Amino acid sequence: MKISLSENNLLVGFVLAATIVPFLCVHFIPATDLPQHLSQIRLFWETLNGAHGNDLVVNWFSPNILVYLFIAILWKLFPPVAAGKVAMMLIAVAWVLSVFQLARKRGRSFSAAALASIFVFNRSLYWGFATFLVGWPFFVLWLCLLPSSESERASGWALLKLTGCAIALFLCHALWFAAGIAVLAIMNFRRRVRFRTWAMHSLAIAPVALYALYWFSRLARMRAVQGFDTAAHWGTMPWERFYPQAFADGFLGGLWGFGETLVLLAAGVWVIASLLRRNGDDKIGIDKELLIVSSLFFIFGFLAPEKYMNTIFFASRWLPVAATLLVLSLPLPAFKPGVRFAFPLFVVVTLSLVTTWQWIRFNDRDLSGLDESLSVIPANSRVLGLDFVKESELIKGRPYLQTFAYAQVLRGGELNFSFSQHESGIIVDTKQYRPAYTQGLEWNAENVKPQDFRQFDIALINATDADHAIFGTFSFLKPLNQEGRWRAYECLTDSAIPH
Repeated sequence: MKISLSENNLLVGFVLAATIVPFLCVHFIPATDLPQHLSQIRLFWETLNGAHGNDLVVNWFSPNILVYLFIAILWKLFPPVAAGKVAMMLIAVAWVLSVFQLARKRGRSFSAAALASIFVFNRSLYWGFATFLVGWPFFVLWLCLLPSSESERASGWALLKLTGCAIALFLCHALWFAAGIAVLAIMNFRRRVRFRTWAMHSLAIAPVALYALYWFSRLARMRAVQGFDTAAHWGTMPWERFYPQAFADGFLGGLWGFGETLVLLAAGVWVIASLLRRNGDDKIGIDKELLIVSSLFFIFGFLAPEKYMNTIFFASRWLPVAATLLVLSLPLPAFKPGVRFAFPLFVVVTLSLVTTWQWIRFNDRDLSGLDESLSVIPANSRVLGLDFVKESELIKGRPYLQTFAYAQVLRGGELNFSFSQHESGIIVDTKQYRPAYTQGLEWNAENVKPQDFRQFDIALINATDADHAIFGTFSFLKPLNQEGRWRAYECLTDSAIPH
């Protein structure tokens, strides 16, 4: 039984609705780096207007900036927090639409595409890796643009499109550009293209590749001078990544509880059933090329280091991509047509409901007091962000790590840490100085010293009620709001602060 066009449209509509619902139900989405990204956009517009002189410059000539230009447009259309939420929602929508577009281009089932769409709610989304997430639609475009015939492979138009897409991949994230080159090489080997075609493809991407090498060598030298750890760190060894929890977290890894586990088990049933069947009754067999690309990402996800340069989850961020391509590459399982249609929808809707419920609880409990704290911070304050809670019972990772940056997003001023300090965003801080306060407090608030508060106007603190009761006794801190996990304190610099 062949699924009709109307049924395919229904699948797309259901999946898109399920993807959007969690974003519409909360004020703050749990995306760790998102506040810093939004902070970059405020600084971007201020810098263009000359507000920071030569202290801040726009980083036009590096990767990772494409998403900032996108968010900068939304900044002009929505309030700042909403702009960030809409940006992440549209990136998620683009991810899902790209999955369906790849299925259409490769002649794969939309039922498989619906199931593969669950991997949009992966660890990269929860960490707010917007620059990485936005690269998936362009990578799908790259796959779709790879010419299938010899005449197309070396035509001027095909090569021009290849160059344009290579530039887009690089501007999204340097890792996506590297992945695109690897896939192009693999496809050319598999398709046994002529040497002339290899040469033409090499010329098409050479300008971007040469600039990427220059950029990377410059970045490596700068990191060494700044004292950053540039070595590769595995964290977990390859075999440890197959342990049940680590394995599951590699593909989704955003929510605590049984919801994600059940969804992954259901996806596993589909994959196993697909592997046990060579061809479906609609003659959709294995897409060997997608399977090869999927295998490449699986290998990287399980063998590569987990941290390199400033990039965390260097390896595992590829596993959702690998899983998406695997599901698309396989034949349909030997389920009844009605089951093949309903099964993916049930999995997608289940994940959407679980995600929405967890996000609502996260906003109500874990971010209690945040809105009130942000509203009482005076404009253009120097803000010290301290997170003593660190881990959530609802969201995995470090969901509060960069939350304090909302102070700069909404009120301007300065922070104790900004992405502009290590050239990972569109704005770069050119000032060469060593601050007088303790560094790394965004990661390790427990290292804060009383004298650190002298450098700031406001302390925005995430802590338990018991800890807040202690902070309230400090003579150099004046509470500005009294309830919630997040509270703002005025730093009284004229008070006696112990050294």
